[in-house]
Parts: sequence; structure tokens; C-alpha cells
Amino acid sequence: LPINNKIKFYKTSKIELKQSFLDTTVSNLFDKLTNNLNDFDNINKFIYINETIRKKNESFIHKHTTRVIENHFNNFDINAFEPLKRSTTVADFGEKREFYYQNEFKSSSFHLGLDIASIKHDNIYASNSAVLIDKKNNGIYGDMPILYFGLGLYGIYGHCSTIKVKNGISIDDDEVIAKTGKSGLVLGDHVHFATLVQGIEVRPNEWMNQHWIDANINKVIEKANLLLNID
Repeated sequence: LPINNKIKFYKTSKIELKQSFLDTTVSNLFDKLTNNLNDFDNINKFIYINETIRKKNESFIHKHTTRVIENHFNNFDINAFEPLKRSTTVADFGEKREFYYQNEFKSSSFHLGLDIASIKHDNIYASNSAVLIDKKNNGIYGDMPILYFGLGLYGIYGHCSTIKVKNGISIDDDEVIAKTGKSGLVLGDHVHFATLVQGIEVRPNEWMNQHWIDANINKVIEKANLLLNID
């Protein structure tokens, strides 16, 4: 496979935590996900969710996205992903988020997907044929289906309000798999779309670009097939 070293710079966002967010979304989520540690005030509840719970939730994602399930494959002609129709990206992949309360730094995290929004409870599409691996509520990510597209490529769709597919069932490329929502640690209705290759987060915007897929995935596999004399 060709390897090109590229230096990619990601932005840093400074976010001031609002009291209303701490008192409602954070407090309610903390009570739901923990044994309600009563000695925590709301800012420490946020820190616990953003650091301890986040680590646990990301470990679950990595555990379920590492395997190459099939023993062999004949074709991997993947199409550009479009989870939502007529959508807008509201948060980028790789963004470092620094959280402040009353102008004092409290915690940080890295955003490992794209936040995409359109209308409330909009349809989320598979875009490619897939199998549903899991659809549990995953803490900060809320209700979150994990789809497998083959050859170690997975997609996750966080913060859903409804999930419409069942575990282990084959999914068509144009099938509605879920609806956007605001489950988990979130302010507004959207979907957190992330792509992983064998448990490693990769830039979703590349997998949403057909030209990039053709040049870096489909044509590389096609060339390999010719070298190996595979029909």
C-alpha cells in the first residue's frame, strides 16, 4: 500500500460550561450512568463524565471495532458515506476541546468523529451494505448503533433518538438505520458519525468523499487484485 506522510493540524476549541447545562444535561446523565456519588458537585460530575465515563465508552467502541470478520473477500467497492441528507457539519474530527467554568480550565477531550445536523429526528442512512454489530446505549454517545462494512471498516452513529435495525441483520445501502437525537452528553439534535478501521478512528470526511475513496481504497484494491491475478 502506498504511504504518504502528511502533517495534519487540528483546531482547539475553548468551551465555557454554562450552569444550565451542568444543572440539567450533566446532572441527569451522571445520575443515569453512576451510583449517584452525592459528594460530587455538578462541575465535578462533568469532569467525571468527560474523563472517566468517556474512557469507558471509548473502550467499548474499540473492543467492538477491531475484528476483520470475514475470512476472505472478493470485492470491497465502497461508496461515499452520507449519513444525513442536506446536512451541515457542526463539529470536526480531531478537534481538541478545552472546557472552562467561570474562566477556569476544568477538563479536555478530543473529538473523534464528525457532528452532523439537519432537522430534528432526521433519518440516518447506512450508505453502504452493512451488518449491525451492536446498538447499546454507550454513555456519553447515547444510543449508538455500530455498523460493519467489511474489511475491518466500521461506522458508529451516536446520540440517536431511535434505532431501527436489529443486531446481526444485513442492512441495505439506502436503508434508514436510525434517527438523530440528543441522547448522551449533547446539547442539540444531531448524529456523531465516526469511522474506524480495525479499532482506529480515521477521518470520516475522507470516507464521505467518493474521489478520495476511489483513489485511496478502490483503485488500490483493484491494482492489488491485478497483481495477484484475482478476477
